[in-house]
Amino acid sequence: MRGSHEARRFTLHFNRDLENTEQNLVLTRSVHHQTRSISFLGPIQCMLVISEFKYLRLLQIEVYYSNIDSYDLTHMCEFFQLRYFRIRGILCKLPEKIGGLKYLETFDIDDNVKNIPSDVCKLSSMAHLTLPKHAKIPSGIDKLVALRTLKVSTSYDTSIEFYEGFGSLRKLRELELGATNYMSRDKVVSLAASLMKLGSCSLRSLILRNGDLSLEAGDRLNFWSPPPLHLRRLHVFEVVFSYVPDWIAKLDKLTSMVIRIREISKDGFGVLARLPCLLFLRLSVHRVKEEDATIVVCSRTFQHLKEFWFRYKVPCLVFEPLAMPRLQILNIQFDEECLYGRDDGVPCEPAGIEHLTNLMQISAHIHLAHHWMWQTPALPRRKVKHFSERHDEDGHGQVEEEAPVYKKAAEAMLTRATSKHPGIHYVNIQFIQM
Repeated sequence: MRGSHEARRFTLHFNRDLENTEQNLVLTRSVHHQTRSISFLGPIQCMLVISEFKYLRLLQIEVYYSNIDSYDLTHMCEFFQLRYFRIRGILCKLPEKIGGLKYLETFDIDDNVKNIPSDVCKLSSMAHLTLPKHAKIPSGIDKLVALRTLKVSTSYDTSIEFYEGFGSLRKLRELELGATNYMSRDKVVSLAASLMKLGSCSLRSLILRNGDLSLEAGDRLNFWSPPPLHLRRLHVFEVVFSYVPDWIAKLDKLTSMVIRIREISKDGFGVLARLPCLLFLRLSVHRVKEEDATIVVCSRTFQHLKEFWFRYKVPCLVFEPLAMPRLQILNIQFDEECLYGRDDGVPCEPAGIEHLTNLMQISAHIHLAHHWMWQTPALPRRKVKHFSERHDEDGHGQVEEEAPVYKKAAEAMLTRATSKHPGIHYVNIQFIQM
């Protein structure tokens, strides 16, 4: 097939049926010179020979069902007009340096790319940078003064220069940081200090994932000043706050929040309840203030919330009439021991679910642990496995026939909690081994 002489943009989508074929698109030299954009989706063996497209401005590759394991893109440093580059789904080899791509604004690569060009942080026009997990972050992040999006994962050997440097990116709108399971104290301090600097900028989204930043970062960010008033999304599950920080009350544009609180009080929960634009909330609590015992969702609070995830050892939620009027999805996560009752008077079941008038789906994620099982004297010893598959000596699969006690108890709890709500269409129970 011969390509059109007028083509400037190619969008190529190939299905799985072409997995073992090669592309037969024949293009003239003039088309190579005219083409500015190539967007490819499919097996990589169907890809055009892009080394001949010297004037590309956009190159987007998403690979699936390919019978080729790797792809060589070392010649991309010759695409001097390139502004947008994104690749997904294949082990890719990039050039060692791309400093000549002075117009490059978007550099987005996934975990299949291992080698990062050493001079990527020297491209002054870079606005959106996404690097794969476990990749070494090149030095000079503070030089990317035009950067608006930064998505990277730090590792044990990430230099402290990086943690100190990203705080100077005044145009940053979206920040996503992954971390290793351990960060030294000086790196945590530098990370918190850089986040504090971004408070005076126009940061719209902050995501901290993986890792364990513990209370060190949380204690410092309790006093975030000035706070990031333009935030729409705040997902900081790996930061443990001692309490709900006062500055969160000022985030009147926030629509999505994921947060962990060491001890929550009635007043602290009230701060979250009054956020005017909140649509999604995932709240993990280590302890409820002793005099409160329960978490009461008061009438006419969380006016726009549509999805609520709550994690605490006990599902001590009480919903008043007219609370969360738009809530559609409720996910509660708690520990197995509360399925069998407690002696301290703390409620072991959510109450008032019938007041969530728009609720359609409820899920319970129940955390199992061996040591709790042996502390329940009224019950026999029981297995954690729930209909798990095992194999005999001949390799034939067999299924456990016993119905665990915790499964029956969980079903009974959810039945009681939802029995007065006719609108729930979906109830799901999952057991998680701790």
